[in-house]
Amino acid sequence: MEKLEILKKLAVLRKQELYSTIGNVSAELALRLINFANTHDNNVVESLNTRYSSSINSDYVKEHHSYIVSNYVQTYLTQLLVDEVEDALSIKTKELRIAVMKPGFGLDWHVDFDDQIRLHCDLNYSSDFIFKFKNKEIVLDKKVGSVYKLNTSYSHRVFNHSEFDRYALVGCVI
Repeated sequence: MEKLEILKKLAVLRKQELYSTIGNVSAELALRLINFANTHDNNVVESLNTRYSSSINSDYVKEHHSYIVSNYVQTYLTQLLVDEVEDALSIKTKELRIAVMKPGFGLDWHVDFDDQIRLHCDLNYSSDFIFKFKNKEIVLDKKVGSVYKLNTSYSHRVFNHSEFDRYALVGCVI
């Protein structure tokens, strides 16, 4: 996809709200999702290559790829778990997965390239999540278990300041 086409898609996304809360994940479901992530393969390389290869961040991802994949794991959910999450939240999703961020790791300023608004839910520890919007930094005060729609077509960064792996449910809302 050409850069001009990417920028056009980002412009469409940027007409939508920055973020909103859309529901909650129960503690029981959160625990099952964490356990799933701990017992399944790491798909972060596939995810990064697929999702960012044609984005405006592709150079950043290529340059920092080995550091990112050693500190940031993503595991795609089975269809059974996807169905359960979608039923619990009354939404439809795409590319639903668990992202595990190591302690002290963060992703610096970047723009995610998706065709839809992102879904995000910290399952065990809240990570710092900051948007750059109209030359201001907006800190999102996320609560563990709360599910957010995030417009990550805006520059943002995320950091795990805890001493433990941070598990998050991420994907796109259709």
